[in-house]
Amino acid sequence: MQIDRTKYAAEFKFDAVKQVIGKGHAVVDVAKRLGIREGVLYVSVRPSHLASRSQI
Repeated sequence: MQIDRTKYAAEFKFDAVKQVIGKGHAVVDVAKRLGIREGVLYVSVRPSHLASRSQI
C-alpha cells in the first residue's frame, strides 16, 4: 500500500518559512493557518534556521 504525499511548491514553502523565521510566528500557528501539518513545516524551517544562524 502506497501513501500519497503532498508536494508543495518551492514558493509556498519559502513563504511559510519566512513567516516563521522572518516574522517570528510560531510554527504551530503558521501550519494551522496554511492548513498543513506542523511536521511538514518543521522539516522546512530547521535547515533554513540553521543556515541563518551560521551566517551570524
